[in-house]
Amino acid sequence: KTSVMGWYANQKRRIESSSLSTRPTSARWYRRHRNKEDPWVSLTDHGVATRRHEIVYGEAATRWHTQNLIPHGGADVFIRKKILSYSWRRIRGTYSPGYARNANGKGSDSRVRTLAASMKACDANRNCHAVTCERGSVKRCTLRSSKSTKTSPSGEHTFIRLAEGGEGTYHKRAGVYSGGYAKKLGKRGLDRKVRTLAEATRACSRNRNCKAVTCRRGSNRYCTLRKSTTLRRSPSGEHTYIPFNGATTFSWQIGTGVYSPGYAKKRGGGHDSTVRSLKASRKACLANPRCKAVTCDKTSTKCTLRGSSH
Repeated sequence: KTSVMGWYANQKRRIESSSLSTRPTSARWYRRHRNKEDPWVSLTDHGVATRRHEIVYGEAATRWHTQNLIPHGGADVFIRKKILSYSWRRIRGTYSPGYARNANGKGSDSRVRTLAASMKACDANRNCHAVTCERGSVKRCTLRSSKSTKTSPSGEHTFIRLAEGGEGTYHKRAGVYSGGYAKKLGKRGLDRKVRTLAEATRACSRNRNCKAVTCRRGSNRYCTLRKSTTLRRSPSGEHTYIPFNGATTFSWQIGTGVYSPGYAKKRGGGHDSTVRSLKASRKACLANPRCKAVTCDKTSTKCTLRGSSH
């Protein structure tokens, strides 16, 4: 609902799913004050959509050129009024720049919280898009304002918040590039074509050889498909978008009647066989990169960290 409401002109709006992509995308729409034909809803940017007949809604109160721009007679548009749930993606060794503004819009929220409390507070604050925690800790975390992250010299880790259905979206990394062009799908040679960000991410999602999208500094109109998941510092200030399916997933799946074999290894060596509560085990698992699961007894009161996700 928030993507459609409000007044804007040629601004990006989020599309959860469409006939062009089952993954979240964005397109530039119009909803100008006192313009009877607005809003214009399209599957791609408005200028491109008028040529490709990808306008699905427009001319709300007029019929000046509906037949030219919407020859297919329109389409169904579903607007989600409320976000049902959030998922989180963990990106190690990064931080999100800038504290989130308070929910009332006044001042910044620099309060230190636990990870669980930070996620809860972030869900309730529309100005919050991420949670950054100190290295190896889930007890000292803060709410952050940016969806993009930067490399953290101190080894912080960041959790990016995604709306439900956010699988396959892209995460921005500033000041880095992905080495090498991606191979063309089903053809010989490399794909060196320059695209807009929207075109590049769409093409990358369809090409299994593409691992990232790198764009020129300060531009989302000069982007190329890249082959490497390794990111390097860009002398020219490029920025790179990587699929979230390449980032570490923060989510818990409950498997009843199963166990994960093998205790997780400790940072300093040996295995961690300490018995903890479920809550304490989850926190300890998040702080240990070698922990892949938590196994508990039938009462879920005695749990241990495990080294296998299978």
